[in-house]
Amino acid sequence: MAYPQISIPTVQRLAQVYARLGELRSKGTRKVSSTQLGKELGTGSHNIRKDFSVLGEGAGQAGAAYDVEFLRNRIQQRFGLGRTIRACIVGLGRLGTAIADYDSLRKAGCDIVAGFDSNINRVETIRIGIPVHPAYQISQVVRNEGIELGILTVPVFGAQEATNRLVQGGVQVILNFVPSKVDVPSGVVVRNIDMITEYLIASAFVTLKSESQNDTEERI
Repeated sequence: MAYPQISIPTVQRLAQVYARLGELRSKGTRKVSSTQLGKELGTGSHNIRKDFSVLGEGAGQAGAAYDVEFLRNRIQQRFGLGRTIRACIVGLGRLGTAIADYDSLRKAGCDIVAGFDSNINRVETIRIGIPVHPAYQISQVVRNEGIELGILTVPVFGAQEATNRLVQGGVQVILNFVPSKVDVPSGVVVRNIDMITEYLIASAFVTLKSESQNDTEERI
């Protein structure tokens, strides 16, 4: 089956739709509209319908409710979401170890098979459910273990070096939790997850919400 070119925003929305469809399925919901999905994802229903066009014929028709199970299976097949991806964590501080123990990530198909830390003394004392290695072995272990995804939770000053080692080992995608951008060669995908910026955005909304409530009270 021939598919159209897929944009990054489309991939992002369909991943969100896939997760939401899983929640609906667990509740016994059999049908869902693009309007409902768009409202829950904060986007227009026309964007949702356009995204579904990349799934090929039979994904659904505009104006009709979509079959939850069928649509979820189609997204899963299109993006290989049913398969397990071998991953590693670089940086085993509090965030890194918390991610390593996050069972929901494992249930989603992320098989974390190795962890790395630059502190040799910590490597010998860290107790988590995956093998732990010193950071200088990243490239070798990634290559030997067939790791495709790297999760980066190191301090800012060590982010680029860790990234270089992941790329040298053959990692295709990096989830970057470091509040700093990293450089990668063409063909390697980096998803920057900036928790500080997200907090600041959330904090701004709290302030705006408070101002709106105060303004309403003053008018009353």
